[in-house]
Amino acid sequence: MNYFDLYPKAEQVDKFMEEIKSLSDGTKFNTSASSVINLEKQDFYGFHSYWEDKMITFDCEGELSKFYAIFQPAKLKHDAPLLVNLPGYGFETEYCNEIVFEGFNVLTVMPLGYNTPEGRKREIRDGEYGTWPVLPETLATGTKKGYRQYLAQAMLATKWALNQKGVSSDRVSFFGTSNGGGTALLMGSLMNDICSCVAADVPFLVNFPKSDFNHAFSYGASAMNFVSKEDAYKAAGYIDVLSHVHRLKFPVLLTAGTNDTSCPWENIYPLFEKLTETKCFMSLKGEGHRYTREFIHLAKSWFRMYA
Repeated sequence: MNYFDLYPKAEQVDKFMEEIKSLSDGTKFNTSASSVINLEKQDFYGFHSYWEDKMITFDCEGELSKFYAIFQPAKLKHDAPLLVNLPGYGFETEYCNEIVFEGFNVLTVMPLGYNTPEGRKREIRDGEYGTWPVLPETLATGTKKGYRQYLAQAMLATKWALNQKGVSSDRVSFFGTSNGGGTALLMGSLMNDICSCVAADVPFLVNFPKSDFNHAFSYGASAMNFVSKEDAYKAAGYIDVLSHVHRLKFPVLLTAGTNDTSCPWENIYPLFEKLTETKCFMSLKGEGHRYTREFIHLAKSWFRMYA
């Protein structure tokens, strides 16, 4: 069976994105900020935070609930663009000082309350799906839960950051590795009216049928304890970046490792072929599935050109 035949049409994807926008825009929330980030309780990548970083708590009413983000201001004498960093499927915390020092404001979103100032909520990871539930929950509920709330929270946090002092209010770009790369592309789709560019490193959520719930896509396999494989694919179509190509009208940087068995090169290159705007595909010879120094240098150059 060709599972792409179960995927939504472009207008259905557009409607899905509009529903997420409405959920995000319609959610009332309060924020609080702390300058104390307890590194001993965090699983983090990147470099040590510095004193201007803030841990932002978003207390939301309704289905979006509480989540967190780290805001790292550029602290320039003029407004600077905003870059939004999305986490990998391990939901570790990530500090982006190298990019902040290039003159960008950086917001690292920690959606769904999976990661908190007290560390990751492993009891959520170890629940009924046997993994972080955002993907299998998306598939098992027909997109009613999971990435719908994830993307809505990321949009809410992004709009909050765009209203902060020192941030250009009409320029935002998205980046991340693995799940972060896939969701960066989805965020670009969601906010394509103001998205300047995306840098997606070894992106997940691309080309589900190619892996057929193997490789990293096995994170979603437990959904089929609740729904049929066909129904799982119908839901997957809404969050597969291939379904969003018609909305990606901005420069896109993609990387893929030739030895990556989690998000294989063969999954990602077809996305590159379908993109119609300015684009770059960087094949990282010999690299597996990981956050690389090469990506940081590539992303900084990409942001200097397009963000």
